[in-house]
Formats: sequence, structure tokens, C-alpha cells
Amino acid sequence: MQPDQRKKASAEIDFFTEYGEGSRYRIEEVIGKGSYGVVCSAYDTHLGEKVAIKKINDIFEHVSDATRILREIKLLRLLRHPDIVEIKHILLPPSRREFKDIYVVFELMESDLHQVIKANDDLTPEHYQFFLYQLLRGMKYIHTANVFHRDLKPKNILANADCKLKICDFGLARVAFNDTPTAIFWTDYVATRWYRAPELCGSFFSKYTPAIDIWSIGCIFAELLTGKPLFPGKNVVHQLDLMTDLLGTPPPETIARIRNEKARRYLSSMRKKRPIPLTYKFPNADPLALRLLERMLAFDPKDRPSAEEALADPYFRNLARVEREPSAQPVTKMEFEFERRRITKEDVRELIYREILEYHPKMLKEFLEGAEPTGFMYPSAVDKFKKQFAYLEEHYRNGAAGPPERQHSSSLPRPSVLYSESSNPSMIDVANDLSKCSIEEVEKPQVGQASVQPMTRFPVQVPQNVQGGAARPGKIIGSVLRYNNCGAAAASIEATDQRNMARNLVPAPNPLIIVISGPSGVGKDAVIKRLREVREDLHFVVTATSRAKRPGEVDGKDYFFMSKEEFLSMIEKNELLVCIGVCDYKGIPKQQITEYIAKGCDIVLRVDIQGAATLRRILRNSAVFVFLVAESEEALVKRLIDRKTETTEVLLMRVASAKEELKHLKEFDYVVVNKEGELEGSVKLLESIIDAEKAKVQQRIAVI
Repeated sequence: MQPDQRKKASAEIDFFTEYGEGSRYRIEEVIGKGSYGVVCSAYDTHLGEKVAIKKINDIFEHVSDATRILREIKLLRLLRHPDIVEIKHILLPPSRREFKDIYVVFELMESDLHQVIKANDDLTPEHYQFFLYQLLRGMKYIHTANVFHRDLKPKNILANADCKLKICDFGLARVAFNDTPTAIFWTDYVATRWYRAPELCGSFFSKYTPAIDIWSIGCIFAELLTGKPLFPGKNVVHQLDLMTDLLGTPPPETIARIRNEKARRYLSSMRKKRPIPLTYKFPNADPLALRLLERMLAFDPKDRPSAEEALADPYFRNLARVEREPSAQPVTKMEFEFERRRITKEDVRELIYREILEYHPKMLKEFLEGAEPTGFMYPSAVDKFKKQFAYLEEHYRNGAAGPPERQHSSSLPRPSVLYSESSNPSMIDVANDLSKCSIEEVEKPQVGQASVQPMTRFPVQVPQNVQGGAARPGKIIGSVLRYNNCGAAAASIEATDQRNMARNLVPAPNPLIIVISGPSGVGKDAVIKRLREVREDLHFVVTATSRAKRPGEVDGKDYFFMSKEEFLSMIEKNELLVCIGVCDYKGIPKQQITEYIAKGCDIVLRVDIQGAATLRRILRNSAVFVFLVAESEEALVKRLIDRKTETTEVLLMRVASAKEELKHLKEFDYVVVNKEGELEGSVKLLESIIDAEKAKVQQRIAVI
């Protein structure tokens, strides 16, 4: 074959990806494995955030499985909503016509609702209300797109520690079109039977409606209230027995409409059962919650509320603004034309390839124009990923945590990963050292004309100039950072002398934004309180919250206290820089920051790790980010115990979260070690950081 012919043949088979994709994701560890393949956590060096990458193996081995994958990635592209898991990216395979595996990049969630229910016996009524509201809000959006999920269960609802839920796994979902009756086709999956509506147990009705998902949500909500599945049937008959034991036998007119003759005969011959009041089954639940639950668990689907009607229920009187919750445009027939015909393996491959191109706009444009992809100089990332995923899969059962170049990462903060179910973790287990780290000594840039001591920082592993802004490496300031014998931070700073020296310089007039973060228990509040006392020139941003005021708290000083309605109004008007939607809301008002920046004031914000990540994406280099840590894990555990506010289980979760949060340390500009009994030293170090930043010739420019 001539060189030109070989080049043309290669162009027809192989295609290339946008600049930087080959090194964009840094694989960290396995977080899940199943028959489909493996899921790893990874770090997106473009956006500076953690993601989950799902490798799906041999997707074309069975056309039915490939069709399910096609359906899911298509629906997740079309259904963009805060309560639905997001596909952030799909990597280009190395061959358009021969690829077998795909790598799908999702937003990373810490756990799922099944684990939350299993691990938490201290969920509050506010948790129940907020969880149910999110599920119904997401389902309203899905149903207005004419999509039925059909497989809702706790394991298909992802969860974060801030109470955020996201619906996932749309592989069994179906799109309904108004001119086509939707017949039931339902495989008897044992794992989903417990949450399946009665009309799906034996194909009762000739077609199904969105009410099947409302029933599933009702079952999930009941499980939240008790910690146990509501209808754990062993088979279809047992499932019907459990339903009728609680809800009573359905009326004759409902039985008469049942399509399945055996099911109809069985229910007709069943002895008359009276419904059990839900107050007996759930004695401690909110009566309004039980009234809504009773509506969602109506035996006849026409008696169940729609998701929109459920959102308007009095149970959500202090939370809901139904008119604010978005609806979706109905999915078009063209998107799911493949569901109406018999398709081959090659058809599905081409359709999945077309979906992948939706995440690569330039190549999509060339594809639609009928041109072969050209002009891409960097090979697909898949070859690199194959090696890393292969290593992880091979060593997953042997306990290896990461690929060869990054063996020290620890697991996500959820019990199923951190601890085996065969042993109960003790406080000794909790006090085990955190992930290993290595520190190398580097010279800190000169601050003006001042002479300072060498400082330490972690080795730089992230490119500094990539699309989206790279995370900055952290500089360690202070005394020993002894997590798992990682070594001591070199050479202490003469904080007072440096501060006085810096203040003698002529600072630029730019106001400075200082973001202070760190794990729970490191003393952030104490440091902020003392810094407030010694630095009257700083403005400390007051967070807005919808929670009730606690004894001793002062409105306008500790927090701005407001109702949920007022908070939601601020969200709607885009008046918050950052907000988190937990059982109660917290957020940082923009106006407070912009007003003080206009006055030339330096501003201090105290946020959690997630809030810091959000602010980093918004503020980028216009703010200085400080990470506060304890001197050791033992010290952190002791502080949490001394607070006497956590149960052992909560304490374990906090320490697990701290392990995960420490992975973000290198994303901060400075790390300050807040040793027990040395509060003044920590505050002086913070002052030194602020003064050094103010003395720089090239100052940060605070931009909101």
C-alpha cells in the first residue's frame, strides 16, 4: 500500500480528539465495579474538580444492552436538571467503526440513597421533606419531557453529604408519544420489584402512565421514614399480598380493569382486607407527610397525584414554589426513532458514536458536513485510560487504591468503601493515619524587598496553563504537618517580623478576598473569631441561612437569618454568590461583597470544602485560598470527641470526610496548621499571608 493510501485508510479508521483531552483526567481509584465494567474517580485538570469515569465494557456484545446504553446517554443529554445526574463528557474512542468500550465522565457523587438510609439512623423530618421534594422536582421535569424512569429505587438515587440528591440510571426509561399507546414491556428484575407499581406486577393494565414513578417515590419515601423497604416481596404474589395487607384490597372497579387474568382472579378471590392507617405504620411521622404518602401509594394509578400536584401539597408549604420548578420540552420522536425498528449492532454503534460527538462540537460539525475529522494533533485519551483502568481492575480485589503513579489515594467517604461489613470500626480504626504525602522544599518568591525563609509546598502535578484554569499548588506554612509520617514543613516563619516588614511596604490599593476553608474540627470558627478581634481592617462576610437561630447567636453578626421563602427569592434573583441546598439553606450574598469591595475593604469568607471549590471556579485567581488543618489526625479526632456533639457513627463519617477533603489541599494557595493551644500563632500566620499578599507588586484583582 502506498503512503498516501495508508494515510487515507488511517484517517478513515482513527480519529483524534481536542487538544489536552489525553491528559485532562487524572485517574485516582476504583469506586465501583459490576457486570457493566468499572467506575473510577478522577481529577479533571481543566476544571479543577473531581469526576467519576465509568468504563462500559463490550457494549456491542448484545444489541439489547447497547440499546439500553444508547437510551441512557441520550436521555441524560436531553434531560439537564439539577436533580438529574449530569454527563460532563464522553471520551472519543480510538476508532469510529471498531470501538467496543466507552468512557463516560459523570459528576462525582459521594454515595447513594441506599447507603444513606443504611448508615443514618438520625435523619430528621427536615431531611425527609427535602429528599422527597428533590425527587418530585426532578420527576416533574422528567415527566414533562414525556419520559418515564421505570426503575426508581434508592440505589438509583445518588447522594452527597450536603443532602443533595440526583436521579440516575435511565437504562430502563421510556419515552411516551401522545399518538402511540404505550404497552407494558417489563422484565421481572428482582432488585426493582419492591419499588414497582401494582399495575406492573403481572402487567395489570394495557398501558402505563407517569404514575408508576410516583408509586416508586412513595415506596422510597416510606423507606426513608422507617429505614426498611416497605414492600420487600419475594415474588409477584407475595408483593401483592404485602401491598394489600397495608392498603387493603382494591375496589371491584379497579380489579375489573386489570388486564392479567391470573392477577384479576387472585385479587378477586382474596379475602377482604381493610387498609391500615399509616399512622400505625409510621407513628412518628408528620401527619402531612403521611397524607401525601397515602396519595402516592394509591392502588389505582389514576388516583395518584402527578409530580407537579405532589409538589403543591401542603407538606411542602414552607419549601415549595411550584411555579418556579422548571418543566422540560417534550422529547421529539426523531431522537428515539431507533426504538421503533429493529436495529443491528452496526446501527447502534453509529448512533452511540453520534451521541459521543455531542460532547465534541468541532468534530460534530465536521461529521454533519460529511467531512473526515482533520486538524487534530493529539491522540485519543482512551489508550492511556485502558492501561490505567486495566491496572485498577486487576488490583481492585487486592486492595490497591490507585494506579501505579498514585497509590496513596483513599476511598470516598462512605461506609461501604471505607470499612468492610464484617467488622465494626472502633476509635482505634478511626485514628489510623491519613493518606501519605510527600513534601519538597522550594523557595518562596520574594515579597517586595522583604527577606523571608524558605517555605514548603507539595510537588506540582497539575499543568498550570490549561483550559478552564488549573488548581494551584498549596504552600505549607507553619509547624509539623504529620498526617501519616508525611514529614515536617521546613523552617518556621518569623511571623511578627514579617508582618511588620510587610506593613512598612507601600501596598497596592486593590481589595483582597481571603477564602478560609478546611475539614470539620480544625478550628475554623475559633480562628475567624480571633482574627476578627485583631484585624478591624477586615470585613468578615456574614452568611445567610434559613435555619432557626440558636441560643447566643446574633442576627447580622453570626448569620443573616431568614425564612426559606426569602432565601429562595434570593436564589431566583441571582443575589447569592454561592449557596447550598441542604435541609436548611446557606449562601453568601453578592451585595455584601460588592459593597465592601467598592469601599476598598479586604474581605474574609469562611466556607466548607465544596463551597471553596465553587468559589475557586467563580473567582479563579482573584482570591487567595487558605486551607486550615489540625497537626495530626489524632488531634482532629480528639477535638471532635471533646465537642461532645457527635455520635460514634457521625464521628466516623466526619473523619472519613476529612480524609477525602485533604485530597483538595494542593488546590489551595496556603495551608496553615492550627495546632491545639496555639491559636495565636495560627492567627499571626494568617495575618502574615494577608499582609504578604497585599505587599505584592502584582496584586490580585477582586472581581465578582
